[in-house]
Amino acid sequence: MQANTSTLKCPSCKSSELQKNGFQVLADGNKHQRFRCKSCGYVFAPLLSVKNKN
Repeated sequence: MQANTSTLKCPSCKSSELQKNGFQVLADGNKHQRFRCKSCGYVFAPLLSVKNKN
């Protein structure tokens, strides 16, 4: 399974205008890519190892 960042959207404002913002170690102990939304400035690290819930 590959991380599909082309459909990644900001959890705050739903914009897909994102820029990479380094890495963050999350609760699973792995490094996750951090993103910063260009529209609202929200910074988040998506859990790429977790499949999207339908």
